[in-house]
Amino acid sequence: MTRKEKIVAVTYMADRLDAYFTFRKAGQREEENQAFQQFIGASSLFYALYKNSVQVIAEMMREIEKYGRLVPWLIEGYADRFEK
Repeated sequence: MTRKEKIVAVTYMADRLDAYFTFRKAGQREEENQAFQQFIGASSLFYALYKNSVQVIAEMMREIEKYGRLVPWLIEGYADRFEK
């Protein structure tokens, strides 16, 4: 996976996680579940390809839950941390 592809995928995962936490706070269960399923689908490729994906994705989840959306430079940083 190229760096650009990883950045696109991490951006999508971050967006879905932000949606999940937003819907969760608003009590919108159907939308919350849909956003989380989309996140799981996107992250499953990383779990298969990268040995440290659980750690990196868990850190990303904590950041998004705490602060909301990730800024582009953070997304690039997370994308660069995945190791084969």
